[in-house]
Amino acid sequence: MVFPFISKAFPAEQDILDLAANLRPADSAELLAVCDLAPLAAVRESVRLSDPEFLFAAHVSVKAGAERRLLCIGGAACVSATASVGVPWLLATPLLDRYAKRLTLEARGELGRMLLRWPILSNLIDARQTATIRWLEGLGLRCGRLWR
Repeated sequence: MVFPFISKAFPAEQDILDLAANLRPADSAELLAVCDLAPLAAVRESVRLSDPEFLFAAHVSVKAGAERRLLCIGGAACVSATASVGVPWLLATPLLDRYAKRLTLEARGELGRMLLRWPILSNLIDARQTATIRWLEGLGLRCGRLWR
């Protein structure tokens, strides 16, 4: 096994609590700007609305037998059962910044799977999230501005 090892699983209640308590500051600010929800409510609502097929919690183990630590929870919601638009999302702990390159490889595959389900992927991002916008554009997504 090559370390660090990143594993994905369906988010457990403890993952939701850990993420809400340890969100990256930029993610906390974005939640307030975009949906005006406290972190725990926002994480719970994101998980609740997500299609279970695309919902995951990513953890990292830095060596054999080491405790797994939460990197992020992500998923995709569908607007309605017949909608052609998926709403991908990702909320992360500060630990994600150390493993962003590894997560980028995983994200490409996840986006490909999402595009097989929904021909359009769309979500709102706070314009102050410049690092996230660069990351998304690096994945081949187009980030436009709705207003100035």
